[in-house]
Amino acid sequence: MPEILAARRSRFWFVTALLLLLLAMAANFIVRTRVLREQRGDLLGCGECFTLPALTADAWIAAAVLALVAIGLLFRARWWRALFALAAFLTMLPAWVDVGTFSTLSHRLVWADALHFGGEGGVIADVATPWLGSARGLVVLGSVLVFVAALVLLLKHAPAVSTRARALVAAVALLVAGLAWSHATPRYIDVWFYTNVYAFNDMMTGRRLHTPAEEARIHALPPPVPVCRAYAEAARSPAVILLVIESWSMHHSRLYSGLNDLTPGLDALAQQGSWFPDFVANSFSTETALIALLNGVAPLPTHRARGVVAFDEVDGDFHRWLQARGYWDGFFTPGDLGFGERRDWLPKIGITAMEGADHPAYADWPRGAFDAPADRALFARWLQWFDQERPPTPFLATLLTVGTHPPFMDVDTSDPFVPGEAAGMRRIDRDVVAFVEQLRARRFFENGILVVLGDHRTMTPIGSDEIARFGDRSAVRVPMFVLGASGLPAGRVPGPFQQTDFIPSLRAVITGQDCRTEAQGRWLGPDPAPAKHVVYQHPARRDEVRVRIDDREYHLRLDGDDTRWIGAEPPDATRLRDELLRQRLSRDDWPLP
Repeated sequence: MPEILAARRSRFWFVTALLLLLLAMAANFIVRTRVLREQRGDLLGCGECFTLPALTADAWIAAAVLALVAIGLLFRARWWRALFALAAFLTMLPAWVDVGTFSTLSHRLVWADALHFGGEGGVIADVATPWLGSARGLVVLGSVLVFVAALVLLLKHAPAVSTRARALVAAVALLVAGLAWSHATPRYIDVWFYTNVYAFNDMMTGRRLHTPAEEARIHALPPPVPVCRAYAEAARSPAVILLVIESWSMHHSRLYSGLNDLTPGLDALAQQGSWFPDFVANSFSTETALIALLNGVAPLPTHRARGVVAFDEVDGDFHRWLQARGYWDGFFTPGDLGFGERRDWLPKIGITAMEGADHPAYADWPRGAFDAPADRALFARWLQWFDQERPPTPFLATLLTVGTHPPFMDVDTSDPFVPGEAAGMRRIDRDVVAFVEQLRARRFFENGILVVLGDHRTMTPIGSDEIARFGDRSAVRVPMFVLGASGLPAGRVPGPFQQTDFIPSLRAVITGQDCRTEAQGRWLGPDPAPAKHVVYQHPARRDEVRVRIDDREYHLRLDGDDTRWIGAEPPDATRLRDELLRQRLSRDDWPLP
C-alpha cells in the first residue's frame, strides 16, 4: 500500500511538473505576442495578425525542449537526466533573453551581439533592471523560475516514472511539433519580427565565410581612388564640435517629420542654421554611428564579427593628419568608456584625448545607465574644458550624450520630468539649447562649427505614420543640422547626406580642396554635394547591405561566395558588389592564421 501511494504521488508530481513546464513556456510566449502586437500588429490595424505565426514559430522551441526531457527520461542514471534537463533549459534560455531584448530595445537577440556585448554586465543590468521590475518583466522572470522548478520536479520523480509517463512526454513533444508543422508561415516582409529566435538568427547568413580563393581575390582588389575637385572656399582652420545626440530621431521632431513635437528647441536651432531633412545614419547603433563619423567608412558587418576594434583604419588617417596640422582632437561622454571598447578603439584610430564617466567633474552627480550622470553634466564639463583647459589651437571635440538611451532613466534630481522617452527628449532639447546659448556667449560661432545629429533611430517601435512618411528607410533616418561658420546656405539642405560624409566635409574646409570617392559626400561649404551612392545596414536585416542611388534602393545579400543582389541590380553591379566586399573583408585579420 505505501508503495502504491508513493507511486501515485510520484505520478502526480510528474504530471504537475510537465504542466508547469508548458505553463512557463506559454507565459513567455504570451508576453512575446503582446510585444509583437504593440510593435507591429496595432500599427497595421491588425492586432493579432502575428499571434498564430509566432505560436507556430515558438512551437518548434517547445517541441525541442520536451523532446530533450523525454530523451533524458530514457536513462536510469540521474546525471544523464540532469544533463538533458540542462540542455532543455539552455534551449529555452535564448527565447527568454529575446523577449527581454525585443521589449527594451526593439531589436531581436542576435548571437553576434550577445557575444560582443556579453561582457558588459553592468550596462546590461542597467537596461534590463527597469523592465524586469515591470509586469511583463516579472512574468518572464517568473516563467524562468517555474521552468527551473518544473525540471527539478521531473528529475526528483524521474526514478518512479513509468513507460507510459515517458510516452506522455514524447507524445506532447510530437503534438507540439505537429502544431508547428501544420501551420504555414505567412508571406510577410518582416518575417524577422515573429519568427523564433533560432530561425531569426539562421536568417543572419551574413557571417558565412568566403572560400580561401575568393577571399584572396577580394583582398587583392584595389581601393577606389578619390577624385579631387575645386572647392569654393579658401583653406581655413575652424574649431569644430561634433555633438552626437543619443537616439534623436525623425519622429521626435516636428520640423523633420511633422509627427511629434518633443524637440522644439532643437528644431528652432536647426532653422537658425542649415538643416538636412534627408540625412541617413549608416547603421543602427551608437557604435556603428561613431565608426561612420570618426572613421569615415560605412560600418559594414565584419566578416568574423570582430566588433568596433576591427575598424581601426580611418579614411586618410584623418585624426593623426588633423593633429599634424595643429588641431587638438578629443572625445567627451558622460558614459562608461569601457562600453563598446571605446577606451581601446579611440586611441587606435588616433584620438588619444578622451573623457568618460570616471572624470572627476562627474564625481558628485547621480548615475544612471552606462554609469552616466545627466547630459547636463557633460555640457557643464565641456564648457569648463573650453574655459580653462582648451589649448591655443583649433580643435575637433566629439561629444556623445547618453541620457536618451533606453531605458530613458532620469538621474537629474533638479529636473521635474519623469523617466521615459518623451521626457528624455524634452530634457536633451532643453540642455542643448542652453549649451548653444553658452557657446554664443563665448562667441564660438564666429569661427566655429557645431554639427548636431542623432546617432541612430531610437530603439523603439516604428509607427505606421512614420512608415507612411519615410517608408522602410524610417529605421535609418535621423535629424542633422549645422550652426556657425560652415559656409553652408541657410535653411533646408536637401539630399541623401550621411554620417560617413563628416571627414571628407571637414577635410575640404581645412585644405580648400574637395577630394572624395563616389561613396562620400560633402555637407560643408556653399555647394554641398551628396555621395553618388549611400551605403547603410538596416537593423531588420543583418545579412544585407543596402545601397541608395538616385533615390532607388538596392539590396546586397551577404552570403559568402554567393553574395548577390536581391531583386533589381544597381548600375555597375559587379564592381559595386566587389567594392563592398573589399571594404568588409578589409576589417579581418589577413592572412588568416
